[in-house]
Amino acid sequence: MTMIRNSFHGTEYESRKSVDDIRRMLHTHPGNWTTAQKTFARKVWNVLCGIDECTCGGDLGQRGKQEFEY
Repeated sequence: MTMIRNSFHGTEYESRKSVDDIRRMLHTHPGNWTTAQKTFARKVWNVLCGIDECTCGGDLGQRGKQEFEY
């Protein structure tokens, strides 16, 4: 299990994906993500931020690149 956090909003999301899987996904351009990856990203982003045009986080709504715990 991997915990993804957004310290700006004080939110977190626990994923079954490994840190390596998530980092590998984040190092791929979002335009090249599979449908499953896009669905995962949207679900996580909605939990961590969910505010249109907010600039608090990255592609998953996490704040910073080191906001992962496992």
